[in-house]
Amino acid sequence: MAKIIDGKAIAAQIHSQSQKRIAKMKSSPKLAVVLVGNNKASERYVKHKEIAAKEIGMESTVFPFKSTITAKELRVEIEKIQKKYKPSGIIVQLPLPQKLRSKTQEILNAVNPVSDVDCLTQNNIGRLVTNDSPFVPPTVAAIMHILEKEEKVDLKEKYVVIVGAGILVGKPLTMLMLHHEATVTVCNKYTKNLKKLTKHADILITAVGQKHIIRANMIKKGAIVIDVGVSIEGTKIYGDAKFEDVKKRAKSITPTPGGIGPITVAYLLSNTIDAQENRLSQKRKK
Repeated sequence: MAKIIDGKAIAAQIHSQSQKRIAKMKSSPKLAVVLVGNNKASERYVKHKEIAAKEIGMESTVFPFKSTITAKELRVEIEKIQKKYKPSGIIVQLPLPQKLRSKTQEILNAVNPVSDVDCLTQNNIGRLVTNDSPFVPPTVAAIMHILEKEEKVDLKEKYVVIVGAGILVGKPLTMLMLHHEATVTVCNKYTKNLKKLTKHADILITAVGQKHIIRANMIKKGAIVIDVGVSIEGTKIYGDAKFEDVKKRAKSITPTPGGIGPITVAYLLSNTIDAQENRLSQKRKK
């Protein structure tokens, strides 16, 4: 039976460190969250971010917009928020409504890279590729925390399979895994015979957002399974992995909810503190 990784407990430790960092600062960091439309999963995550920020003494403001807004209008609004509110960090909650998705990168690039605590602007993604980014994307940081600090994994010796090639997890995580000299396979919706690949993974990371796409017969016995995907049916929340079955074969597994989500929020807030510290440091130099 697998070890169940307690994301809430890990997040609490990170929040405790963040709270102490904020207490030592002359001005508290501010997080701005741009929320477009009414995606249930997005609204849930934003609420968790607000609560967590308040608990550690960080100011967090949500800027909601209707799904009818155009990409150009949204870029202008993001620039206004940065000019008027002057946040330490700013994020655009993803996914955007369907009509805006083809413009996602264009919209994200309206964020100033020094405040891009999600690490999604082209500038910071490029720096992530060269291993010179000021931030690690929060979900990726959460995954690496589990592997390095909780599971004590030497990635040089492991075969990692990532299911999902999106900009939030799949792409940046692949870069970080390569920097750690892991052997990596990335799967997308066109990948044939997914089971053949996942069955050999020492570490399986799934970030699709499709209920129970990963089942026990797709897992190598003793594998570490990190489930990032979230889907909501009615009032119930599901991960990509069929948890009760997969945990019987895995060495360790993250539950959904209560796994990666809380740690992701903790690292988002930690990145925001980093951004504020960087800003204050630059002011002192001037």
